[in-house]
Amino acid sequence: MASVIIWRPTPPAVASHAYWFAAELFLVGLLMVSTIRFPSFKKRANSPRAAMVTSLFIVLLFALMILFQQRFFVGFFAAYILFTLSMNLGWKAGWRGVDPPHDGREDPETVH
Repeated sequence: MASVIIWRPTPPAVASHAYWFAAELFLVGLLMVSTIRFPSFKKRANSPRAAMVTSLFIVLLFALMILFQQRFFVGFFAAYILFTLSMNLGWKAGWRGVDPPHDGREDPETVH
């Protein structure tokens, strides 16, 4: 939500831009309350190689943030949302290349 506001900090001058802006905020708000599972990046890397790749990726993100400033956030979150939606479609189609994130509830079959 904040990336949309950062991308367009001034009020739209044209009515069509205002409607587009409202639609963007509405769609982001729908995703926030949807049951679509978004990946979490809270887990630590298990191997030193994975930790190094993660660190390099974070440095790259900071460099892009400095370079593109306001445009970075909307691009980053648009890519994150598109990636998440495609992953969810893949999981629905039966793809098991990456396990879907857990919703916080325990699986009833594994509870003793």
